[in-house]
Amino acid sequence: MVQTDAKRAWIESVLGYRFPDSPRRPAPLSIQQALADFDAAQAEVDRQIGQLQLKLQNSPDAELRRIGQFGMNALTGNTRVKLQAAILELRASLPQGSPKLAGNAGRLAGQMADYLVHDVKVRACDRNPFKVQVSIAATLGGAAGRLCAALQQAA
Repeated sequence: MVQTDAKRAWIESVLGYRFPDSPRRPAPLSIQQALADFDAAQAEVDRQIGQLQLKLQNSPDAELRRIGQFGMNALTGNTRVKLQAAILELRASLPQGSPKLAGNAGRLAGQMADYLVHDVKVRACDRNPFKVQVSIAATLGGAAGRLCAALQQAA
């Protein structure tokens, strides 16, 4: 039996095949850290966007006040909502983690990172003329990219 277990472990590690009755392994720490970093990045960008919204909402210009009503979901091209749902499912599978759920969340995190780096509205917010420090692409886009990489390793 020991020899069989060793052979199965070799097959799983070298060939990437997982036997249906294999014991679940704990999620790598890098996933836990990447999730924590992503959460912190979201909180930081939410704070930054809140400050920019406040500045716009207090503007004498009616159009700027209207623009100030939009939150971060409007700036993330709806990638955030899908990713949040996938992360909820993934977190429910932790500490073992599900390769399928990790792959799905990783794919969505990659889409979000790509969107945030290339979107014109994100770039405009990051370079806003209202002297409000905003770093959506670097902070949230970077965290989404790191989350994508960590999750792809587990998929």
